[in-house]
Amino acid sequence: MKYNNHLQKVIALVLTIVALMVGQGAWAQTFTIQASHDNSTNKTTFTITRTSNTSASETVRYRTVSLSAIAGQHFDAKSGEYTFDATHNSYEVEVTEHAPTGSDAYKYQNGSSRYYRFEVLDTDGFYLAHKDRDITTGLTQFDATKVSSSITDLVKFSNGSLSSGMSSDKYVDVSYNTSSNSNHSMNNGYFEVDDEYYYGNQTLCNVSTSSLISSTNANRSYLTAMGAKIYATVCFTMKEANDGYQYIQILTDNSNSWDCGTKQTGESAGSLKDPSTSIYKALFEMDHGSSANTSDHKMFFPHRYDTNTSSTEFDYSDAYLYEQKFKSHSPSYRAANSGSLVLAPTVETINVRFDCAGENNDTYWVKDLKVRMALCDEANPTLISTTDIAVSSGPYNRGCDFYISVPFSEIVNTVNSGYKKLETTWGDAIYFSGDGSNVITFKGTINASAGTTLAITSLQCGFKDLAGKYYQGNTDSFDKTFTGITSADPTYSITYDLAGGTLASANPSSFTYTSSSFTLNNPTRTGYTFDGWTGSNGDTPETTITIANHSYGNRSYTANWTLIT
Repeated sequence: MKYNNHLQKVIALVLTIVALMVGQGAWAQTFTIQASHDNSTNKTTFTITRTSNTSASETVRYRTVSLSAIAGQHFDAKSGEYTFDATHNSYEVEVTEHAPTGSDAYKYQNGSSRYYRFEVLDTDGFYLAHKDRDITTGLTQFDATKVSSSITDLVKFSNGSLSSGMSSDKYVDVSYNTSSNSNHSMNNGYFEVDDEYYYGNQTLCNVSTSSLISSTNANRSYLTAMGAKIYATVCFTMKEANDGYQYIQILTDNSNSWDCGTKQTGESAGSLKDPSTSIYKALFEMDHGSSANTSDHKMFFPHRYDTNTSSTEFDYSDAYLYEQKFKSHSPSYRAANSGSLVLAPTVETINVRFDCAGENNDTYWVKDLKVRMALCDEANPTLISTTDIAVSSGPYNRGCDFYISVPFSEIVNTVNSGYKKLETTWGDAIYFSGDGSNVITFKGTINASAGTTLAITSLQCGFKDLAGKYYQGNTDSFDKTFTGITSADPTYSITYDLAGGTLASANPSSFTYTSSSFTLNNPTRTGYTFDGWTGSNGDTPETTITIANHSYGNRSYTANWTLIT
């Protein structure tokens, strides 16, 4: 009896050792990925380390995946393969990162960084490990609270007071400091406009737009690319010393040529010719009668563009707007149904000039000059270019994950949280990342048969920009085919070590990702009890091994026995 017990222990120990030796080769490998960045070269090194079964040889694939950072703009795509052996269990992959070189939209995002993913896959393209890499290239987005999707009355009067026709967080008021300008004759806080100087010599009042838009070329270029406009209205308080015609002229940036007044050919008192250097001119009388109005009154220009150009456009009863003219330009400087100028985001200063049309003793005073400005995004987001759509590299076998990253012309966010996907010939790709940037990434699993070319057929998801404007693309404008990219369905082997046992009915020697689920038949052995299989399922014997549908990878199983004493 002692002999049998001793023999049983020895056999059990030997079988355990054999099971460990045989089964280990089929166990899943464990990989870790570390990332380090070199600021001097702007390169990130990803170190792949194998931490289990380090004596066996194994080949893996690696790839970069575009997420809110997109290959070709924020980093250079990298993919390849590497074979680990007993003496080489770590491998380094270097990825170059850089500032965007294409559309300025790629420089902006809601957060402080964008990110991409570095993945390690097995040779058939199935996931093993990943590391996400945040990059800070690009710029933090402008103040979204200052963007509106529509502005109808930027400025209006209410009971004689200057007021806003929209929420106060959607505009900024920038004042012109009259007291600091020695070129103007001052009168108790007013600066004086008179006809003693030759027409055109009145000093410009320059107001910067930098309070509304950060004065960086990239910021302004991005706003231009996304279709934003500056809406602006000039506001001031004035009173007359003498009765007469008044003029106002609005120019932009370095333009300072006088383009108003009766001393120019083609104009007479009470009329205007078309603007040439100006973008806007107006002719008005503060008092429509024959006497001077010496009381303070608020004025704003341009006026709402409607058929009524009488005193209702002012804050008192006897003023009169004779004419206002906008420079011919495409797109128009005039906002439809609005008392506002429409300017490009590249405009850095708004310049205002005043003049009189009288011959002698024609003087008025102006104070509290300010320009009210707002950003209006009138354009819907669009795709930057279908050629910039990024698809993750292969292998492209059935069951493998794939990513599609779609770049938009401006920062967007997804809506309709329960239904966000791309429809493709490989199956649906569901929203994965990108809200708050202009790159939206979708992730899917290949379910197409071998030889199927990847094509995007439609976008089943809503996107809106910071002003609430929706992407209006349809399936026709979104169609995209990736020529030469096909899927396949590889075959995986199953090997068995029956350890002296036999099978009444043979088990399958292979399977594919699409094979139906099946359970292994268990072997028998005279004089022994079957304890279960070890190997690809681990080192704990299991009597029921099922290869489920959508499984992948080669398998190896060893039978484990206990001697019947």
